Amino acid sequence: MGRRMGGMLLLVTALIALVVVAGLQRPNATGTAVPQDVPAPPTVGACLPSAPPGEPDQYPPSQLLPAATFGPCAELHYGEVAQVLSHRPAVANEIVGGDERTYIGLPTSIEESNWVSPINTSIVWANPTALQQAAGQQWVACIVTPGSSTPYRGTVGQALNTGRLPAVYSSCLAGTDPHTPLVPCSSPHRSEVLGQASPRLIAGGQAHLDAMCMTYAKTLTRRADFEADGQLRARSLSEHFGPSPTDSLAGLDPDYPSSNNSQSTCIVSATGSRLLTASLLGIGDGPLPLG
Repeated sequence: MGRRMGGMLLLVTALIALVVVAGLQRPNATGTAVPQDVPAPPTVGACLPSAPPGEPDQYPPSQLLPAATFGPCAELHYGEVAQVLSHRPAVANEIVGGDERTYIGLPTSIEESNWVSPINTSIVWANPTALQQAAGQQWVACIVTPGSSTPYRGTVGQALNTGRLPAVYSSCLAGTDPHTPLVPCSSPHRSEVLGQASPRLIAGGQAHLDAMCMTYAKTLTRRADFEADGQLRARSLSEHFGPSPTDSLAGLDPDYPSSNNSQSTCIVSATGSRLLTASLLGIGDGPLPLG
């Protein structure tokens, strides 16, 4: 009996030791949960390093942007945040009131000049990511992108006030006629389109259009003596359309009965044999990009 009790005590002691050792070897499952970092909302001027989701100009936005979408503008990027609202309005017209144009730096005088700006932009709307929404973020961001969806370097922010507009936002022509093929403004080209005239301007006649085109060109390029050195020429190229779409009359007749059937394009061209190699928008009085 004594030997049996001693054996049982020895067995119990061994089992206790085994449990203790197993407990020491097992990782501690208790502890404090580490919260996942939630990205802050984007700020105005932040850039998209990858192609934006969704369709341009579509509101409300139908897709969530992936995490870490926004970043600096030093490398190639596809667009820039022009506006961030803290909540999502019910309708689109409660969002945009000229913030895209304000971000680019389009002068007020251009808005009131009856010329339609040629700046080639689209708008993409962005929601918070699922993680940001779970953390209570409700913002919506307005992102300016080039209409061509082409990546670029630099910034379009205030480009028409203090900087240079990236070439992907401009419209350039192989020749001096608005019907010649469009070409990238970063490639050699003869002309750049500065704007389309409204019917109100067209009704003033060709001489008035040419004078207004020159004023418009000086404003957009920030170049005071636009034609002083003879290397650039600004002019308004106009045409009428008759009852048939193919019935086009070159040149503008001030007495033409309906200016609504007319169009006029303000174009700046390089003179001589040299070609432009970059956009002229925002270039200022420095050297011209001629090659």
